Amino acid sequence: MFSLITDLRKVRPTGERGGRVEGESREERLVGWLSELLFLHEMEGLLFCQFEVKEGERGVKGMARGEFFDPHRHPVERVIKAVTYHQLEVKRADGLWFVQIIFDI
Repeated sequence: MFSLITDLRKVRPTGERGGRVEGESREERLVGWLSELLFLHEMEGLLFCQFEVKEGERGVKGMARGEFFDPHRHPVERVIKAVTYHQLEVKRADGLWFVQIIFDI
């Protein structure tokens, strides 16, 4: 998601934020986690470039690393307004996770 907002090669992992999201399904937990990160981006001006997420039966606990938005170093490529459920797909194949997600821009 953040690679759609700016060039992640220019974002440094100088700070971190943790969070926990509850949900009945993987899809619900994914949308909740991404929505929380988007909220932090919009309200506090944070950009994230590194992530760790641990899934439990009813929730996910995660850590995101990044820094505050700097208009001189972080060109805005797109503004994401929302994380959607439209055509959302989460599946596992050959030991890897695949996600299809659409953002409202």
